[in-house]
Amino acid sequence: MNFYSITCLLAGIINLLLAFFVFFNNPRRSLNRVFFILGLCLSSWSFGYLGISISGTEDVALYWLVLPKIFVPFILPTFLLFSLIITENYKGINRKICVFGYIFSLIIVTFDLKGEFIVQGVKFVHEYGFYFTVVGRFHPLFDLASIFFTGYGMYLLGRRYKITKDIIEKSQLRCLLVGVSIGLLGVTTNVLLELGIRVYPLGHLAKVFYNLVIIYAIGKYRLML
Repeated sequence: MNFYSITCLLAGIINLLLAFFVFFNNPRRSLNRVFFILGLCLSSWSFGYLGISISGTEDVALYWLVLPKIFVPFILPTFLLFSLIITENYKGINRKICVFGYIFSLIIVTFDLKGEFIVQGVKFVHEYGFYFTVVGRFHPLFDLASIFFTGYGMYLLGRRYKITKDIIEKSQLRCLLVGVSIGLLGVTTNVLLELGIRVYPLGHLAKVFYNLVIIYAIGKYRLML
């Protein structure tokens, strides 16, 4: 197991445990339920890439590829839904945008499982010693959707951070903005490698730090408690 595989394993385990902790702390709260779904998607992404990275053959790597193909697209609308709920904006046009996001993700999953819609397949990266994904012809469409949903979610969090007078809420939002920003920066390296640019993928390592920031916010500022 290499360093990248270890980061996938750590990110997957922490994401999963954190998701269950938040959910069972208050399972009736909609924010906690959405965070739970987000955590499941994130952990499935990490576990899928863990399997890909430690695969000995391309066929085995393709078997593991099914996991992120199913769950990764749903990260986008779920993150937006989380942002809408925590900023109290889940209403009107925002609700429709969120519904559209889930329909869009479902379409992507359906087509991607049948062919090479978003992800073309995997290839062995000799410089790093593990298999990694290769983008499909419609991956730019997914990139645009990622920019929109994550960008809009971050905008909502940032706007709420500026206008709120509650010191605790401001601290919670600050942690969310920092954590998600770390995650997005790390994921960028993964995308670059998928495009054939030799950059070491730090996306799952960044997710570990994202989780640590969320854990800090839970312990210090009672986020989602």
